[in-house]
Amino acid sequence: MEWKTRITKLFGCQYPILEGAYGNGKIGQWEFAKAISEAGALGMITAGACRTPERLRQNIRNYRDASDKPFVVNLSFGPCPRIDEMFEVCLEERVNIETAAYKPDVFAQRIKESGAMVVTPPAFVYYSGDRYLESVAQEARRWLCPLASLL
Repeated sequence: MEWKTRITKLFGCQYPILEGAYGNGKIGQWEFAKAISEAGALGMITAGACRTPERLRQNIRNYRDASDKPFVVNLSFGPCPRIDEMFEVCLEERVNIETAAYKPDVFAQRIKESGAMVVTPPAFVYYSGDRYLESVAQEARRWLCPLASLL
């Protein structure tokens, strides 16, 4: 059975399934992401598991040497050290990014120029005044993406 959904068309994967981010150990690195993508879903390298921009770049390159299947890189504020540098690596390597808690406004023009996509899970998108926003701690609100910023 062939799946044709917005997700499969957007990312070029066979099934509309995205790997989750894994913050530590080998499971968040390129080998596991490759296995997921080779199975038809969308694999995800977790930048936080790589720990340094250099290791993230090497993970991206190792993945590309081993597979031609699509993948994304997860960037999450907090668990990901040196997040701005990690973001730079993603732009330089022209990798699509999944983020649950990072609002890279300062990179908006560079994202557009690089052709990269930045996607966020719906739970982190809010509409002004929504009850969801009220349930989020004040200090975490700056990392949320207003709905208008994604349109």
